[in-house]
Amino acid sequence: MKKIQFIVTTIESEAGWGRSYDESAFDTYEKAVEYRDKINSYNTAKIAPSWYMIAEREIKVREV
Repeated sequence: MKKIQFIVTTIESEAGWGRSYDESAFDTYEKAVEYRDKINSYNTAKIAPSWYMIAEREIKVREV
C-alpha cells in the first residue's frame, strides 16, 4: 500500500553564496500548510536581506 506525503520546498538564499533547496515531507496537508506559513511569516522586511529563507507556495504530493 502506498503512502502519500505532502512536500514543502524551502529556499535558502544568501548574498554571495546563491541558493539552496530543501524538501520537508509531512503526513497531512494541514501540517504542510502550517510549516509553509510559519516559514513565510518571518519574511516581513520590505527589502530582501542578505540571508533569508522562504517556502514555495505550492505543496507537492508524493507517493512513497
